[in-house]
Amino acid sequence: VELDVSGNAFSGVIPETIGFLVKLTSLKLAQNQFSGSLPSSIGKLVSLQAMSVSRNQLDGFIPSSLNDLVDLRRMDLSCNRFSGAIPPLGSMRSMHSLDAGYNRLEGELHAELPLLLSQLTLRGNKLNGSLPAKLNSLKKLSVLDLASNSLSGSVDSALFGHSSLQQINLSNNSFSALSVPNLAGTTTQMVSVDISFNRISGSLPANFASIKSLAALYLRHNLFQGPIPAEYGKKAAIEGSENMIPLSRLYLDSNYLSGDVPADFLGISPEKFSGSFADNCLDECPARIPLCQGGQRPSSECRRA
Repeated sequence: VELDVSGNAFSGVIPETIGFLVKLTSLKLAQNQFSGSLPSSIGKLVSLQAMSVSRNQLDGFIPSSLNDLVDLRRMDLSCNRFSGAIPPLGSMRSMHSLDAGYNRLEGELHAELPLLLSQLTLRGNKLNGSLPAKLNSLKKLSVLDLASNSLSGSVDSALFGHSSLQQINLSNNSFSALSVPNLAGTTTQMVSVDISFNRISGSLPANFASIKSLAALYLRHNLFQGPIPAEYGKKAAIEGSENMIPLSRLYLDSNYLSGDVPADFLGISPEKFSGSFADNCLDECPARIPLCQGGQRPSSECRRA
């Protein structure tokens, strides 16, 4: 049984009596003008498998009764005004996709999360503190998007060796440290990593190049210093195979990188590779290659770095 009133101009509050619709398997209220809180009686819809209330004006706390929806597979709470901490959701044993992006959620990410989650999107909130180690226990997780929060500390190196993670977006936070283990010969499936717009200093981790499936790496607008690892150039220049996928997107602009551009980057066709090394402190970055368009920092900025 499905209730779909999405894409209308309905307003007012969602009534508590919605909890009487116990045979509902799909509830779609997205893209309306509903306001007020999400009624706790939704936790009585025990047959529910999909729910979307995105793009409304809902506020207040996310009700803890959602944890009773053990058959729910997809839940979209995005683009509302929900506030407070994320409630415990560990009993949602069927949950595969959770999107609570673009709300006003705050606090540390300590809540128990559904163990079968494959997609977790919490971007555009006010979450703070460090990345919890429990993310590594979500064995099915393939997409993790925590961009545009206030997370800080070190990016857990274990995330990059996660056996099912394919996309990580931690951009626009306040992370200050990053380490990557050597992942050659592992089963990691990482395809895209974005940790741009943070406060990470130190050297670029050469071990990103050991991730055979990695095709896109975004580390722009940080405080990285030192040379661009030659390993990045080698991974970008290789011919694709089952053993190694070439790096096709690499954005390192707006850091404090120095030294020469690794020779492997100089001959790569722009049809196969895109990226930027602009706004760094590189000794020679030939303007003839697209990677270097935009120039470098003034030497006065580089001396202060």
